[in-house]
Amino acid sequence: MTNIQMTYDKTVRISPFGKCWSPNLTKSEKKFEHPMYSVTLGIDRDDPTAFDPIRKTLNDFAKAFSDSLGGMKVDNKIIYISDKGNASIRFNIRDKGQGAVPCYNEDGEPTEAPIDGDIIQVKYSLAGWTMGGKAGIKVYLDSVVVVERSGKPKKEPPPESNEDDDDWLT
Repeated sequence: MTNIQMTYDKTVRISPFGKCWSPNLTKSEKKFEHPMYSVTLGIDRDDPTAFDPIRKTLNDFAKAFSDSLGGMKVDNKIIYISDKGNASIRFNIRDKGQGAVPCYNEDGEPTEAPIDGDIIQVKYSLAGWTMGGKAGIKVYLDSVVVVERSGKPKKEPPPESNEDDDDWLT
């Protein structure tokens, strides 16, 4: 088995504003056999002030990492584009006993974790990896800034409702 080699960039960056999806910031969940914290940031592709800067940051980092490897091709599969054309980035960090991911309001004060639909920014760092003649980049979750609480919490179905009915999610 080939070992993965990581090159970490210590710069903490901040994402553009985006919608919070599938936050898992207070309790880790198993992913690839490791407990992880995560959040998905939905980015408006039609907003050049949101989409273009983060795409440029990722592309610039991938190019610099490729250059450091003598021009080796570096996979930059960080921004996911859905079949409907929506852009998102999944930020993760392994749970090494550090506890919940820090969440702050715009004034830098600690706040509750966001829920689906809230407007957030993600503080993150980048790393490059190589393994078995392949290379790529990863994003690592640092903390979350909750900009606007506009999401709607998922509600549990009332005990007397039919749980097969999808209408209980709001």
